[in-house]
Amino acid sequence: MEVLKNSSEKIIFPPGDTIMDGDKKLEINPKTSGYINFPVSKNSDGKILLPTLVEAEYLKEDEHNKFINIKVLFFVASKAEEIKKSSLDTTSEIIDKIMVKQLFCVNSYGLYTLQLYLYCNKRTIQKIYNSQDKNPEYFQAYSVEFSVNNTTINLPENINIEDINIVQSFIWDIDPRTSRGTETVVKGSNGG
Repeated sequence: MEVLKNSSEKIIFPPGDTIMDGDKKLEINPKTSGYINFPVSKNSDGKILLPTLVEAEYLKEDEHNKFINIKVLFFVASKAEEIKKSSLDTTSEIIDKIMVKQLFCVNSYGLYTLQLYLYCNKRTIQKIYNSQDKNPEYFQAYSVEFSVNNTTINLPENINIEDINIVQSFIWDIDPRTSRGTETVVKGSNGG
């Protein structure tokens, strides 16, 4: 785990290996996907993360090209005026790039699970916090879609992409106590 040293507070980046796109980190441009009104407790510190929604499907073009296509919808607290601006455009001025780390594990039922941690850099996190109300009521929805295969993710020896039964996705805040996640069965897998 990386910890930023020159800070008054520890910034913890997500566990796992970076998902690669060739020889560089996978960076995804999220699309805005509307918003929801979801008032939160007045006792909140403003650092609220709603759970993600995730869909995963095992696909194969042929015996040599097998992959899991993943779609994630996540919500970020926003001010109403920011929501109105972004509703005119599907690109985001606040969140420009999302990176993904993955961690392979075996869950308590013995199913092979791929945990995905969506995160962004410190500058973007600061922009997000600056664009939020202390007690948010509106959450901007963002969507990302990407695929993983045996070459883009790091799996243990003798485990292949088609062995993955469950995908869990987490939106990772630099303060991990507020991070939330959900899981789904991979459609078309041995477990799905």
